[in-house]
Amino acid sequence: MHSADGVIFATPVYGMNVSALMKTFIDRFSYIFHRPRFFDKKALLLSTTGVPGLKEVLDYLKLVAGVWGFEISSRSV
Repeated sequence: MHSADGVIFATPVYGMNVSALMKTFIDRFSYIFHRPRFFDKKALLLSTTGVPGLKEVLDYLKLVAGVWGFEISSRSV
C-alpha cells in the first residue's frame, strides 16, 4: 500500500458489518492507527449488499481509512 497511488477497500455486508476477511485485514494493520502514514493517497470504498447495513459498513470503512490518513473519494453510485 505504501507505493500505491490509491487503495480500494471492498467488502460485502455481513451481519451489518464488514466481512471477517476485511476485519482481519483492518486488525492486522491496526498499528497504523497510532502513526498514520497514508497521507496524500486516495481510497475508494466499495461494498455490496442485499440486506440492511450498507451505510454502517461504508461509515466504518471511511473512519478506518481516514484515521490511516487516506483521502476518501466522495462519489457515490
